[in-house]
Amino acid sequence: MKHALPVTLQRNATTVSPNGPVVFGSDRVAPLRGSEEGAWGCFPGVSRTPPPATVDQPFGLKTKAFQERTNLGSPQRLVDLQPAEELPLPLGHHPRLAFTLIELLVTIGVIAVLVAISLPALRGARASAGSAAMLSNLRGIGVSFEAYTQAYDGTYPFHNREDWYQMSPPDEGGGAILRTEDPWAMQVYWPSVFHKVAPWREHYRTWLNPGREANEETPWLGDFTQGVSGLVSYAYSCSFMARPEAWASGAAASGDDEIEAFLKPVRTHEVGHPSQKALCFDMDRAYLRRSPTVNDPRGVLMADGSVSARLDANATPPVQNRVYDRPPERYHDTPLGVRGRDIR
Repeated sequence: MKHALPVTLQRNATTVSPNGPVVFGSDRVAPLRGSEEGAWGCFPGVSRTPPPATVDQPFGLKTKAFQERTNLGSPQRLVDLQPAEELPLPLGHHPRLAFTLIELLVTIGVIAVLVAISLPALRGARASAGSAAMLSNLRGIGVSFEAYTQAYDGTYPFHNREDWYQMSPPDEGGGAILRTEDPWAMQVYWPSVFHKVAPWREHYRTWLNPGREANEETPWLGDFTQGVSGLVSYAYSCSFMARPEAWASGAAASGDDEIEAFLKPVRTHEVGHPSQKALCFDMDRAYLRRSPTVNDPRGVLMADGSVSARLDANATPPVQNRVYDRPPERYHDTPLGVRGRDIR
């Protein structure tokens, strides 16, 4: 007994299957078979001669080519059924090769909105990174000040008015020196006494704020070609350059002798509140890359080595000092000098 082959039932059509063509006429069934032997008439009542087929011509195919590809007179397997040529595109239809003007404008608008949204965040991230670098610099300065006090018997950096400031590495040629009668010049020229404990070649770049442009080889020269810059970004508090009595209530010094009596070094044990007295602070806040406002905090290094970013409005109001008649400044003119508090 022969096994029945799979068949597909359909009237008046030609179909293609993996096993070959199947032709259906009125109620005739042909098995799906790829060889001539036994290809037709495997079922009782089915003629071995395939009947003429009624074939619907697909749209867009040439009649002759289609008939050649659908030779129904042979039981050979139909392998390929492809159009003789490509179908023509409908009139007025062309392949798109670029954006339309509206699509381009919409894309540009979306990009512009995204950039406008992201720019403030990017500026904020850059300012945050600069603030973190600034605080790191202040911590390093605190370490250098501690090394200085240990090397000089507990005395904070001090400079006599008649002495010269060494404003370049002393072991390099072309060094520069500076002299001034200003008793508070040490606030920016404090690096001049750090050549031994903190060599400029290794440390000076960290004494400049992120955002300050400087020559990598000689950052201490700044914008000067012949003279000296020496203007670091972090100010040394004037409270450590005179006796605490200079910021106590009383009359201003009236002569050189009284002034010299106030201008004396300060020792570490004289600081009344090390965690609340500013030792150094950020002067320029260059990492903001704009003019600072009252809402921008500044970095402050305390005498105990701790650092933080604080608003000036929260600092202790300054008082007039008795040594030099100039407008009082926060962190410089602290009431009672090193015995007082800059924060509470």
